Order: sequence, then structure tokens, then C-alpha cells
Amino acid sequence: MLGRMAISESLRAFIRTVAAALLIGALASWAAQHRYAPKTTDWRLQLATSAPSAQTIGPEEREMSGAVGEFQVEGVFDFNGNPQAELQIVPDECLKSLEINGTPIHPLDSENWCDWGKGFTRSAGDLVVEGNNRFTAHIHNRNGPRGLLFRFIKRDLTGAPQPDPEAMSGWHATLTSPAQRRNITPQEIDYGNTPGPFVVSGSFNYLGDGSDILRLAPDDCLEALTLNGISVSLPNNTPFCYPSHGLQVRASDFLRQGSNTIEAMVLNRGGPRALGLSFQDDALVEVPDLLLLGTAAAWSLLLLRVFKLKGGFAVAFAIFTVVSLAYLSTTPPTQRTYDVFERGGHADFIAFVAKRGALPPIDGGWEYHQPPLYYLLAANVYKHFAHEGVPFSWQIMQVLSWALFQLFIAIGLIFIRENLTGRAATLGAFLFALWPMNVVHAARIGNDVMLYAIAVAGILYLSRWLRS
Repeated sequence: MLGRMAISESLRAFIRTVAAALLIGALASWAAQHRYAPKTTDWRLQLATSAPSAQTIGPEEREMSGAVGEFQVEGVFDFNGNPQAELQIVPDECLKSLEINGTPIHPLDSENWCDWGKGFTRSAGDLVVEGNNRFTAHIHNRNGPRGLLFRFIKRDLTGAPQPDPEAMSGWHATLTSPAQRRNITPQEIDYGNTPGPFVVSGSFNYLGDGSDILRLAPDDCLEALTLNGISVSLPNNTPFCYPSHGLQVRASDFLRQGSNTIEAMVLNRGGPRALGLSFQDDALVEVPDLLLLGTAAAWSLLLLRVFKLKGGFAVAFAIFTVVSLAYLSTTPPTQRTYDVFERGGHADFIAFVAKRGALPPIDGGWEYHQPPLYYLLAANVYKHFAHEGVPFSWQIMQVLSWALFQLFIAIGLIFIRENLTGRAATLGAFLFALWPMNVVHAARIGNDVMLYAIAVAGILYLSRWLRS
């Protein structure tokens, strides 16, 4: 009888917990939908880079920064006429065309057009002549560094390829990046890793009543802004370089209901480049903001109640909650990350599942081999919030990461409480909850946050089993 009562009470506690979590989720959904309620429609934006640029490169430069898209490498070299030499060409990433001395060259294996690991190799006698040679290569960079490895190799006694630096001399080549234009959306937060100036221009329909604030978050510096042909003064008449806060422009001063135009010149100093565009209500403290804060507090209190954290454990948990939320509120999704917005990263995995309702091919992206549970959850959250009225959908994904990390911290504190006593337990709780990287990881998008929670839960129940 007592066993049944205990099971019944546990079941009721579980039901109450699930109901509370659903209520919190509903409040968060309502708050976010109102906080980012659509103020505009029909965004038509275009990104334009600066004029064509050229730079001199060496024969083995493959780690050069640059834009996603086409570029050209053109140059000359001298070949010493060694009949045993082979020419190896490794593009980063896809070789679109290659001409040597005016003759188009084709790889033996068509798949190697995009092989930035091995490239393709051909007998030098089939491609070049002794003495001076001229070549032109058109390459497409899909993501990350760009470049071209162009060298001669020879085979050793085992048949393994070895560089042959004596086969080529007199190298001189230039990499040319043409001016580029492409369509973008206000949701994009990474236009590629190209340093230098770029222009975002276009039009949109404004649906508000003039009481809104247009927020522009440049990465890195906003140098000029024009709305409906009117120049917007920047603070202190200097470039605005605070992407985490964003430049706030009162809609009633520059916008009108219906069609509006925008043109912004931005300088990227390095890393991802972008211009975040969003609208928010002009209020010191908005009801949806309070609800979002209240939802975070409710989630934290729910975890405190479910896991019965008290005393020093509750204090450590509360301090982590405040610090991690403060960090989250000032940290964009692209900061302190290397595997989220790169091609085939966590963001692409989430977007693929959200848009297609299926898992991507394992070899289609460098993070697509990961277990799918997190991405199924994240895709549903992303799908719910990712529309034109939510230009910062990925920041909402950061909130999901934070909630999962809160669960990890709570379960970890339970493990410490059950395995340590006295001051050791208190010290362990504070060291665990306030470990600096915990705060950083709580704001990162990716499957690690769910892994942490599941792993520490497994360790907790394993320790209980061993004690029993």
C-alpha cells in the first residue's frame, strides 16, 4: 500500500511538473510573439560589396580570408621541363574552370572539382610547356577560407607523392575578387567573413503607427544610414560600433506607413559581417519583456522546486541564473563560436529539419553526423518563431540553450549534494555553478547543452545505483 501511495504521489508530482512546464512554455511563446510582433512586411534587401579588389598570392595560399562566392586566380610561372613531374591543383573549394596557356583543362575525376583536401593531379607534360606558362583559374568559395594550391610533385620509390619545388620558378599570380551583389533577409546574421565596407539597401513596408523603434545592429560599424532619402545622424557623428546594443531610431522621425527605403554603409573589421534589423515598442520596460524575464524566473523556480535545491545550493543556482541571463542578453549568437553558422554547422542542421521535416544526409555537413534529438526539439522551436517578424530567431534559440543548461546545472547540484557533505558540498556547488565556461556555454547554440543535461542525469542515477 505504501509503495503504491509513493508511486501515485510521484506520478502526481510528475504531472504537476509537466503542466507547469507547458504553462511556462505558453507564456514564453506569447511573450516572444508579442515582443517581436511583425511591424513590417515585404523586405527586399540587397548586399553589395565594394569595388573589385586584387591581391598578389603565392602558389600555396589556401587560408586566405574572403567572401563566399566566385574569385579568380591568374598568373605566370616557369617550368623546368622535368618529364617525371606532375601538376597538383587543390582549390578551396570548387574549381569552376582552369586554362593553361589558353587551353581548358579538365580533371580526370569530375568529383575532384570540389576536393579541397586532395584536389587533382595530372602529368605535367600533358598540361604545360618548358619555360614560361600562363594560367587562369575560376574558383567558388562555399564558406570559410579561400585560396588555391598550385604546385608540382614527384613520386618517390614507393610511389608516394612528394613536393618538387625545383620544377617551378618565376611564380607571379593575382587573386581578384569581383564586386558582388546578392539578396539577403533581415533574419540573416552572417553575410560571410569578408573584411571591409559593404552596403545594405532595399525597401520594406512599415505597418506600425510611428511609436516603434527601429534597431540596427551592425557587425562591426555603421558608417552611414539613410531612410527614405533622409540621412540619419549617428551618435557624435562618428561610426556606430556597438552591435550588441544596436542603434535605435524612432520610427516617427523617418518612416511612414507603407513603402520605405533604407541604405546603410557598414564596415566589417573581421569575422562575420551583418546588419541586424528589427523593430520594438518604444517603452522603457515592456510587458512582453517582463513576461520573458518572468518566464525565465518561473523556469528557474520550477527547477528549484522539482529538485528541492535549498541553502547554498539554491544560492549557487540563483547566482548562475542571474549571471548567465546577463551574459545571454549581451552576447549575439555568432560570438565565441566556431561550429554554429559555418556551412553544415548546427544552425544549418536546425534549419534543415525545420524547413524539410527530415534529417539531413550525414555527409552533407560537418555537424550532420550528430544525434538528432536536440535538433528535432530545436527545429520545432525555430519553426515556431522563425518568421519575418522575428529577425533575431537565433537569439530565441539561445534561450532554448540557456533553459537546457539550467537543467544541467540543477541536476549537477543534486549529484554534488548526494555525494559530498558539509563545506565540501557547498564549495563544490559554487565551483560547479559558477565555473566561467558554464556561463559561456549556456548561450551557445548546439547539441552540447542537451548532452550535458542527459550525461549528468546518467551519472546521477549511476551513482545512486552503485550506492544501492
